[in-house]
Amino acid sequence: VSPNQLIFSTTNWNVARTLTVTGQDDNLIDSDVTYEAETWPSMSSDPNYNAINASNVSLTNTDDDAAGISMTPMSGLSTTETGESDSVTVVLTAQPDADVVISMSTDDASEGSVSPSSLTFTASNWNTSQIATVTGVDDDLGDSDILYNVVGTPSSTHAEFNDLSPVQSSVTNVNDDPPGVKIDPVGGLVTTEAGGTATFTATLLSGPSANVSFDVSTSDAGEGTVPVSSLTFTSGNWATPQTVTITGVDDKVDDDGITYNIVTGKSNSTDTAYNDLNVSDVDVTNSDD
Repeated sequence: VSPNQLIFSTTNWNVARTLTVTGQDDNLIDSDVTYEAETWPSMSSDPNYNAINASNVSLTNTDDDAAGISMTPMSGLSTTETGESDSVTVVLTAQPDADVVISMSTDDASEGSVSPSSLTFTASNWNTSQIATVTGVDDDLGDSDILYNVVGTPSSTHAEFNDLSPVQSSVTNVNDDPPGVKIDPVGGLVTTEAGGTATFTATLLSGPSANVSFDVSTSDAGEGTVPVSSLTFTSGNWATPQTVTITGVDDKVDDDGITYNIVTGKSNSTDTAYNDLNVSDVDVTNSDD
């Protein structure tokens, strides 16, 4: 209250005075609180005005403190499958009357993890921000960049905080496993008209969510053949090389060796990341006999 004293004289006794009462912030979740502006007995050498006690004034201080958890930023976080991390800061919006424990987790453990696993706020540190670190997880899948969330779930014997819904922030885990088919080698192979063979291998660059297949054929059956018409990879064998053997064919012609190709068709899969990919053809020379 201001001012904290009023003085009336014989000349200004009938001039009204204004006192201003200003609400104070206590940081407590205590609803609206009623209190009084107190007046003390007057002091005067006029005995008629000495020791008169004016009425106290009743007031209500409107509460501005609500239980809440602030997590920042709420979006835009980024981790990578190579293990790069990002962080969020967590703080309470009001002072609790009991410890508040925020359990930290992610909604997709295959994409990201968070540390520490919990944050504890007390009546003394409730307004001090605490940091949680989110780290990307490598899943070996050719699944592009994946969105997931870091989640903070509160628990407390302070009912207002215990009843709060979890807070979360969105994170993007950047993929390091692009979809693709590796052919090794793609050239320099030699077969012979005497039936000599050459080989190449095929593997996927990352794990698919569905079977991936592509056709295999020769561009010139009079120079070389392959024993398979297609190759198929699954989520279990995608990283295991599959070997294709090419066998030279004798054309009975003096032709100084002919170059031909093992032709691979585009990939076919219900995994959209692995569907319709170009696969490298293989260059082969059939040595003349």
